[in-house]
Amino acid sequence: MPYEWPHRNLDVAGDFFVDCDDLLERYDVMIERFCDRKSRRLKCFADLRGAYECILKCAIAYAAPRNELRREIIRGVERHSHNISALEGAVSSEVQSLLSLKAYGGVLDLLPVGLRYALDGYDFIKANHETYYRTVGCDSWMDELRAYVGCIRDAMDGVLENHSCIVSGADITLQALLEVEYNKFRKK
Repeated sequence: MPYEWPHRNLDVAGDFFVDCDDLLERYDVMIERFCDRKSRRLKCFADLRGAYECILKCAIAYAAPRNELRREIIRGVERHSHNISALEGAVSSEVQSLLSLKAYGGVLDLLPVGLRYALDGYDFIKANHETYYRTVGCDSWMDELRAYVGCIRDAMDGVLENHSCIVSGADITLQALLEVEYNKFRKK
């Protein structure tokens, strides 16, 4: 059996954290320039929604047992797909209290991931114009969601910082360093 680093849950959580951070930064850069055109605004929203999804996945991975296999942690997180309500519900109560999570899933699940495509976005707006103008089409709603996701990201950053460490040679052997860990895209 190949060696896997201890605290694999922290590695997986860290990867989702980086994605959240990247998506928030891209949102911040693009929203001012893109907010006036609906197709572009929807793409900005997709980044913001994705950032929230990633920080929830980070929180779920963080709470996974420290000795759980990487494969199982990833499968456990991905089982919820893009369903924000399910992701919010899967965050442990301990982590929920650290992050002060609110329930955004009810609204965000009405705004599907596919809105990043112009075809889907325009069809959605035509069929759900009231929902669009109450959410994605409303500057204050977008600003509120951005601020909330930023707060959750900052809180999770503080949680993850508590686990930062340096691995010494005494902690791991050369053989362990050279072994291949689980990668969901690697052919078996």
